[in-house]
Amino acid sequence: MRIEEHIAPGPLSIVIGGRTIALPIYFPSISSVKTSLSPLEYLRVLVATKHSQFLISAYDLNNSNQRKRIAELATNAKNAGSIILLDSGNYESYWRSDKGWKWRDYLTALKQFSYHLAFSFDNQLPPETFSKNILDVERRVTKTLAQVPKASIIPILHGKLDHLPRIARGVASRLKPIMIAVPERELGNGIIQRIKTLTRIRRAVDETGESIPIHLLGTGNPLALLLFSAFGANSFDGLEWCQTTVDHTTGLLYHFQHREFFGHQSAFCAREDIPYAQATLGHNLMFFGDWMHSIRSHIAGNGVDTLLHKHFSPEFLSTLSVALEER
Repeated sequence: MRIEEHIAPGPLSIVIGGRTIALPIYFPSISSVKTSLSPLEYLRVLVATKHSQFLISAYDLNNSNQRKRIAELATNAKNAGSIILLDSGNYESYWRSDKGWKWRDYLTALKQFSYHLAFSFDNQLPPETFSKNILDVERRVTKTLAQVPKASIIPILHGKLDHLPRIARGVASRLKPIMIAVPERELGNGIIQRIKTLTRIRRAVDETGESIPIHLLGTGNPLALLLFSAFGANSFDGLEWCQTTVDHTTGLLYHFQHREFFGHQSAFCAREDIPYAQATLGHNLMFFGDWMHSIRSHIAGNGVDTLLHKHFSPEFLSTLSVALEER
């Protein structure tokens, strides 16, 4: 089979806050971990550039000494039309070795801050059996919705590689969530194994008869976004936009301080009135907006294979096609 015959992108839209949003979509992540600026500074750039969506951490919202200003900016962004995705905060608490971050703290953020969607407070050490795992996810989401019944909660799935499709099918069937999420790193080793696992999860979710998008946590590499979008994922978040510089022509990522290599590619690069870091962030955000628009347009027109052939070698696509034929 040719690679074109394996393409199965999944849902092409989602209704958020009464608006129909085209998929796939990428949420630039804001975090206090593994970044150079403060969450407030990143949020300022996103608001200034009127970016249409972003992810922010419940942990940072609760613990920042700038939380009031962050909350004000987030509310302004939401009122201006930006889609806000609230993360559980477990990523930041893990890397900060903060064992004091609990569900109650997460719940405080859900009740106090503006957002459209929120990830569940996930169990990163789930039960061994997939049936107990499904019940654990359901219990955690239900417990949260009992406290914030109007929230749109996206369950995060963890589990053994072979169990993930069955877990996804069970959670989709029982909860019928607006979306389900899986960490990219848990899809396996290497991009081909991860695409294979994703396609199995996509089929398992589709078997429920529900049109449920799949979000991949921690996915922000442009070429990975293209591949995963073609084979079943519909939503993403990542820190690459604020950690690297992107080449608008190839989608390849470079060191954050190397933006001058591509200084002709965006209007931000010529802005001497903007600090270097903020200009680079604007350069990157412009790319990701255009990149995802291109992917959406090609998927909607049944031409995403054109992008695959443009950005990947025939040898890679052939290897991937053979791998996807294996069950």
